[in-house]
Amino acid sequence: MEKSTNIEEKMDNIIKLLVILSDRTDNIKLNLVCVNTKLSVLEKKIDELNHSINDDLVTECKKMGNHIDFIENVYDNVKHPLGYICKKIKYITGNDATQYTLTNNSGDDNSGDDNSGDNNSGDDNSGDDNSGDENISI
Repeated sequence: MEKSTNIEEKMDNIIKLLVILSDRTDNIKLNLVCVNTKLSVLEKKIDELNHSINDDLVTECKKMGNHIDFIENVYDNVKHPLGYICKKIKYITGNDATQYTLTNNSGDDNSGDDNSGDNNSGDDNSGDDNSGDENISI
């Protein structure tokens, strides 16, 4: 009789272990379903990013590249004639050391808004109304 109870106890323990294993496998299955769902969401997001990069971003980069090429071409076409004109103007005006800038660097309180004064910084250009020519960089 003792053997029979011992076998029954062992069988009960095996059944309890099988129930525990069954519960754990069910939990693992639920976790796998959750992981698969999250993986599907991530794959969808990666596909959207890939589409966005391949279609939208590449297209915009090509547009910007074309714009940069256009600006470089305009600069290449304009820099030599503009340099020639600047050198001729500098030659005609007499290569003096006066440098004209876009801002008034003389340190006076004249902000350039008052057009009543002569702003030629000592140049004797009587008869010429060049009040403001000092704001052009040559």
